[in-house]
Order: sequence, then structure tokens, then C-alpha cells
Amino acid sequence: MGLSLSESCRNGLSSIPDDLICQILSLLATKDAAVASLSSRRMRAAFMRRTTLDFDDSPISHCADNNPQLIERFQIFKLFVDNVLQASQTIHLSKFTLTFGGDVSIKAHHHYQRPKTCGVHCFPDLESTHVNAWISFPLSCRGVKEIELCFHVRKPDKLPSALFTCETLEVLKLDTNLGFEVISSMPSFSFPNLKELELCSITILEDDFVTRLVSNCPVLEELYMDCWWVYGKSIIISSPSLKKLTLYVSTESECISNDAICSIDTRNLQYFKYCDYLAMKYSVASMEALVGASFHISDRIITGEESSNSILTLLRAVSNVQRLSLQCVCMTVLCHQDSRNQLPVFHNLTHLKLGEKSEDEWVEVVLELLNCSPVLETLGFPEVSMYSPLLFHFLHICFDTQRQGKSRVSY
Repeated sequence: MGLSLSESCRNGLSSIPDDLICQILSLLATKDAAVASLSSRRMRAAFMRRTTLDFDDSPISHCADNNPQLIERFQIFKLFVDNVLQASQTIHLSKFTLTFGGDVSIKAHHHYQRPKTCGVHCFPDLESTHVNAWISFPLSCRGVKEIELCFHVRKPDKLPSALFTCETLEVLKLDTNLGFEVISSMPSFSFPNLKELELCSITILEDDFVTRLVSNCPVLEELYMDCWWVYGKSIIISSPSLKKLTLYVSTESECISNDAICSIDTRNLQYFKYCDYLAMKYSVASMEALVGASFHISDRIITGEESSNSILTLLRAVSNVQRLSLQCVCMTVLCHQDSRNQLPVFHNLTHLKLGEKSEDEWVEVVLELLNCSPVLETLGFPEVSMYSPLLFHFLHICFDTQRQGKSRVSY
């Protein structure tokens, strides 16, 4: 009599080494691996030794307050995390991900468009000791390389100091309302192997916070920061290893300081995205290896000669770029005659995207940008009326340049 399908599966499983089973379970989502582990004692033992743990409880709704279903769901999630961590026998952990409390991430929405209806009362009511126990688990294992924390709690405490002394980390992503004050009280900390750092939703109170953080990451290649700067603090970043830099700078308009400086020295940078609500002055070293850049300067920035010099400083630093996007006040500032005359030559620029601006002021700016971009292939700009003078100007340009086979215009 032949074997049943379930018996065949069990027999086939028995021939697979324990280490390979553990590796297979490590590739599955933790909740799926937990279900698979119910099939046998051997699977349960392998599950407890898996090298990756990802806990994800992200309900579609943002607000859990007074919602019995979401409250019950979180309690089940909390019990699941506790049970897995308490039963885990893993010594080596490569990746740890913890996400809960709804879709609160800034990155999950259009920038600065987090739902205003979601306040502190919407976040899970989880004790700080419980949060610290969860975060501390991967830090107690050997060789953890990646930690990702995305959650906001009702009563936030501070991040554990052990997080900033984990020398094996290569990737660290934090989107949480837990405090970073612990860095200020630490005499020293270091991330000697950290290559990717992502910080969202944090509040920066000290001028040297970013400077100190980046300087203690000697091999950092990617930095993403979407943070709130208090009292118009300065930004100073210097790193020879950085290849990709994304900065979203936010602050209250009345807190903007004329003394605030954005100083960036990342000479080997390849991609640079900068959304500014802060700095009045810039000091940016030339980026010879730059491939792509995007500037979204808010209309909160002051106008006049100082703002013109600020934008021109940025453009000169990225004049070697191949793909460039200019949004908001960037275009407004360049409408001034003096600014247009000081534009750098973009010798390598092949793709240029321009943000919205009044049609009457666009033509001269764009023509000057075209004159400064000898190898431009693609020009993107917002929709315009079919009867707009701007459209006729560009149709004329298109016909002339396409006859020479040099460029095309995209809408």
C-alpha cells in the first residue's frame, strides 16, 4: 500500500538537515514560520533557532482608541511576540524587525501629510519596560546585522543605550517616538560596520546630533533622515563614505534662525535628495560623483539676495549631476535676473525636471537652464494650457532641437 501525501512529506522532511530547515524557516515571515512549526517537534525546534525575526502588526486604520477589534488584535500580537521571544533559543540573529501600532510612518504617506486625526491617544498603551525588553532582545544575540523599528507608543520613553553600542549592525531603521536623548549622555558610541541608517519622526534638539552620529559611522553609505529640527538648528554632515543622502528638514517657520547653516561635505555622494524648511545659508562641497539630485525648497525660506545665493550654492555643488529636479522656491529664486546670470554649466545633465511656477516667469528661466545644459535629453515640466505662450515657446525649442536630434520634451 502506498504512502499518503502527508506521510511522504514527513519522510522527505526527515532527510533534510536541521540547519537547512532552520534556514528555510528564517526566510519565511515569523507568523508563517510559526504556523509551519506546528507540524512537528523537529519543526518547532528549528523555529526557535531561526536567524531572522519580523513582527508586523500594521492595521489599516490609524486610530486604535475606542476600537475593540484593534485593541484585541494588538493584545494578541503582544502575546505572540512575548511567547516567541521567551521560547527563542537562537544565539545568532541576523535581522530583527518590529512594526506595530498602525500606519504611523511618515514615509508611508506623502511627505508631511501624516493624518492629523491620529494623535497620541491612537497609539498602543504599552509600558516602556515592555518596549525595552522587545528592543533589547536582538541586542543580546550575537552578530545581529539589521534592526528595523517602526512604532509609536502612547507613553514614549528613551531608546536603550545598548542600541548605540551594537558594533555588528549594518542596517538600522528607526521610525519611532522614543527619545534619542541617550546619545547626549553617552561619552562615546560607534557603529563601525553600519552602512545604512534611516531615521524618521525624531525630534532633534542639539546642533551636533547629526554631526556626531554620522562621524561615528565610518563606513556609512546611505543616510535617510526625516526629522523635526527644533529652534532652527544647523545641519553639519561630513562623510567620505556616503553614497546616498536624503534629508527632509522640518521646523516651525517662527523658529527659523538666520544663523542656521546647512553644511554638507560628502564628496563621493551619488544621490542627493533635499527638502528644506530650515537653513538660510549653505556650505556644500562639490560632488563630483553625483548622478541624481532633487531639491524641494519650501516657501518659508526668506526671499531676496540671500535666498538666491543659497539656491545657487546648491546648484554649483551639484553641477556634475546627470538627473536634476528643482521644485517650489528653487524656480522662484531663479526668476531673478541676477540669479539666472550666475547659473553654473551642467556639463553632464541629461534629465531635468522643473516644479510648478507662474507661466509668465518660466520662459526666461527655462531658456537659461537649457543654455547651461549642453547635453540635455529630457525636460519635464508641469501641464500648461494648450494656448499658453509657454507651450508655444517650447514647441519652437522642440522643433529646433529635434531637427538636430539632441533632445525631447516630456510633460
